[in-house]
Amino acid sequence: MVRLGRTADARTYGQLLAAAALAVVAMLLLFAPGATAAAGAVPPPAPAYVPQSLLDAATANPDQLFRVIVQGRPTASASGVEAPVTQALTALPATGDGVNDTFSSINAVAAELSGDQIQLLAGSSRILAITPDAALRASVLDPPVVLEPPVVTGAAETGGLLSASTGQWSGAQATYTYQWQRCDATGACVEVTGAVDSTFAPTADDLGSTLVVFVTATNGDGTATSSSAPTVVVAAPAPVAQIAPPSALSSPIVTGSAVAGETLGVDDGIWSSTTLAFSVQWQRCSAAGDACVEIPGAVKPTYTLGPEDVGFTFKVAVTGTDALGSSTAVSAATAVVSAAPAAPAPTPPTELTPPVLTGTATAGQTLTADDGTWSGVVVSLTRQWQRCLADGTCVDIPGAVASTYVLGAGDVGSTVRIVVTATDGSASAAAMSAATSVVVDAAPATATVTVDPGTTGVTGSTGGSGTGGTGGGLSAPQAPPTNLTLPTADGTPVAQSDLTATPGTWKGDDALQYAYSWQRCDATGGGVCSPVASTQTYTLSSADVGSTLQVLVTATDNDAQVGTATSAPTPRIAPYSPSGFWSWQLGPYAANVDAQWTAVAAAQAKPPAIAVVDSGVDPNLPGLDGTVTDSVSLTTLPQRTAADGYGHGSFVAQVAAGHAKGNAGAAPTASIVSIDVMDDDGMALTSDVVAAADWIYTHKSVDNIGVANFSLLGSSRTSVNFDPLDRAIEQLWLSGVVVVTAVGNYAVNGAVSDVPFAPANDPFVITVGASDPADTASPSDDFAAPWSAYGHTPDGFGKPELGATGRYIVENVPTDSTLYTSRPGAVVGPGRMQLSGTSFAAPLVSGIAANLLALHPTWTPDKVKGALMLSAAQPSAATGFALGVGVVDAAAALGVVDPPNANAAIDQFVVPDPAGGATPIFDTASWGTTARADASWGTASWGTASWGTASWGTASWGTAYWSAASWGTASWGTAAWDAASWGTASWGTASWGTASWGTDNANADVRPLAAFPARWAP
Repeated sequence: MVRLGRTADARTYGQLLAAAALAVVAMLLLFAPGATAAAGAVPPPAPAYVPQSLLDAATANPDQLFRVIVQGRPTASASGVEAPVTQALTALPATGDGVNDTFSSINAVAAELSGDQIQLLAGSSRILAITPDAALRASVLDPPVVLEPPVVTGAAETGGLLSASTGQWSGAQATYTYQWQRCDATGACVEVTGAVDSTFAPTADDLGSTLVVFVTATNGDGTATSSSAPTVVVAAPAPVAQIAPPSALSSPIVTGSAVAGETLGVDDGIWSSTTLAFSVQWQRCSAAGDACVEIPGAVKPTYTLGPEDVGFTFKVAVTGTDALGSSTAVSAATAVVSAAPAAPAPTPPTELTPPVLTGTATAGQTLTADDGTWSGVVVSLTRQWQRCLADGTCVDIPGAVASTYVLGAGDVGSTVRIVVTATDGSASAAAMSAATSVVVDAAPATATVTVDPGTTGVTGSTGGSGTGGTGGGLSAPQAPPTNLTLPTADGTPVAQSDLTATPGTWKGDDALQYAYSWQRCDATGGGVCSPVASTQTYTLSSADVGSTLQVLVTATDNDAQVGTATSAPTPRIAPYSPSGFWSWQLGPYAANVDAQWTAVAAAQAKPPAIAVVDSGVDPNLPGLDGTVTDSVSLTTLPQRTAADGYGHGSFVAQVAAGHAKGNAGAAPTASIVSIDVMDDDGMALTSDVVAAADWIYTHKSVDNIGVANFSLLGSSRTSVNFDPLDRAIEQLWLSGVVVVTAVGNYAVNGAVSDVPFAPANDPFVITVGASDPADTASPSDDFAAPWSAYGHTPDGFGKPELGATGRYIVENVPTDSTLYTSRPGAVVGPGRMQLSGTSFAAPLVSGIAANLLALHPTWTPDKVKGALMLSAAQPSAATGFALGVGVVDAAAALGVVDPPNANAAIDQFVVPDPAGGATPIFDTASWGTTARADASWGTASWGTASWGTASWGTASWGTAYWSAASWGTASWGTAAWDAASWGTASWGTASWGTASWGTDNANADVRPLAAFPARWAP
């Protein structure tokens, strides 16, 4: 695969301008009908397939550039496709045209071609199809995005007529509006009032200016604007011979900003003579633009405004002189000169983190404060300790301005905080710490009272010497035990492990007796806690999973006085897992993935890498550290340099192979290969996704790629006969890579939507729909998400094959990504989002497939697909075949020893590559002939096994779907199919996508209160 820039000039390919005439002749011979066949020979192949809407647009806009993918016939090599494209570029050159990509896995190139070039190339006998380089998206919305800007054609002169095309756009069906603008020599442009049509006739007002048209595309998902390149400078028709002194055809123009300190310049305007000498004179005028006086000495082409010019306007008089005389023209007045803007007010430092206090809130103890962290340049810091009363009133403590403070008796009963003030030399800002807990008095010294039996006096001691009154010799009771440091629960918080209580430290008798009470609390450590054991050591059970535990310690002294203290809650108790992986979420357990975790660990097997073709993967997120072993960016659309500017790819990667504690993905020991094909809004071009498949094809051995996940969807209804993305992923499949795709989120209330978009429409790959596990791990009550697409492809294949959990999934995303910043309602914690979609059901299946390959490294993609379909669980609550043959069951798939070939029926049409490539191809022509001739072929030969509770071939692909009547035409490539497949009949009035493409019905599928299905709920 050769990756070039966005455009490539024809010179890139080595053509010489002097050979242009010969090239035209060569092209005429190359494309002429019958040029390669003698009389009576076999007729040449039919013309290339070009969607009628694209062909109509190319005919109507011959100078407009279109981003397209050109595919060769099966016998043509990649270079055999590039050659006629290069010849078309040479024969009919256009500004900005060129070949952008040359692919290696399929015989195709991506290019920017003019309408003329497309019409010429469509007649080549070596070309199979020319299709739009259409948009694909990960999810969410589909606003218009310009692929090629509008083009202005016509004469840029007074009395002429200019015409504008709409340009080329992706996105849901759009409407277009126009606005012409007039631009001066500096490039500054202003709108031409009323010029809102696709055509524009220049007038004398436009002389000396260039003209630009802005086209605004609007659909239900948004609005975007693109501008044409500027025209040449508008000129008047050739002037008649001059017989008088020169005259100005357009007035001079003052350039620059009318602000004190700025410099004004002059555009001399357009004159009737071409051999002029110019002189200038600057004038200072009243605010109204009249009462002008010449400024002495201001005769240079520039004038710098000073404070004395504020409140005035300025004009410039330009005098043109030639052999026939002189004349003077005066510009319009500038705006009123304003004073230079004042310097911005100083910005004080900004608190980033507040000060933090450490120490014990007890009289006599020392509190220590840090200063917090600040932005900006901090010159000095001052501190002030404050004492706060119960009503929240705080007052400064005199003299308490150090970073430490010793609590005194005056602080008892109050709370204490510190206020830190940062100064940068010009401004200040203050930040305060959180207040301490209420300050308590220090524990009093132990007092001993003795009664002398021979007297009535009492002697007392507080630790020193002294004599009390007379009394008896009885001892006063000792204070009950007091806890000094809390008890702890030591051990690993995992089911089947032991926790041991330590009592902490206490003040009281030296011989205290301790009793223990273990209590089970909710996941946060709060709520109602229930006692579960009274031993010092407690063995955690499965009943504790998802809860926290605390231990209540009772200390008893020799006088039977007691004190109690409770430990801090433990972390949430994790389930026991032989593999060491688990998840708090329900999805992996609804698919029984934990059985695969155990099996892979027991076998000490290593899954192959999973290629995630998406928006990139951020390796710094929790659970992805060390997982991303290779990454590449192939998008030709503008984006930031972030690892994942959209956020979708990182989310997908964690579902497939995250390894964070409590958030394991389906294959937590698999590595991820990140292939970025999307911009920061989640849009990709078909050519970039084909390039990703190309990259996987050439790097699969180096990076040990066994599975490729495509959680994205095309925008054009298409057929496997002509779609380049379908061809590219078929090459991956047939070369040994399991390809998993998302079916899409555009169904409405569970109704049949059909599946017309690539790559989900391809019959070879595993297409996945989204199931809802109904908050249980059992598949019996699962149902299809109401927005999960299903039905038949335009070629008659049933989709999806499988379902997997795709609702209310929580993962980490970069906090600066578009998903995180644009959808605050889906944020459930710092850096964590809850999202729904088939985009997230697909990677669950990708991870399960990777685990199967770890255990069965010789399995082909057909066998992996067969094992998953054969073992799928049947959800009784799901609409028939809305989730294919059923929801994926990873545990049941482990029991499949010799899986059937799920693609047996279409594998009979897989043939050696006629162009000599190492990987066979799907012979769509032979398949189409068979399907049209024998409408029952799918029923009779599709499957060799019973898929779930019904024969997948019989139930999903009845004979009606293979009939010519169902297709609407007897043959692919006719005009009747063309209009149905590729959108509207007029390229200039709508984009090629369908109206439903912009609707992602999973977009707002967020649970109230950000809850999500949990496997382990206390």
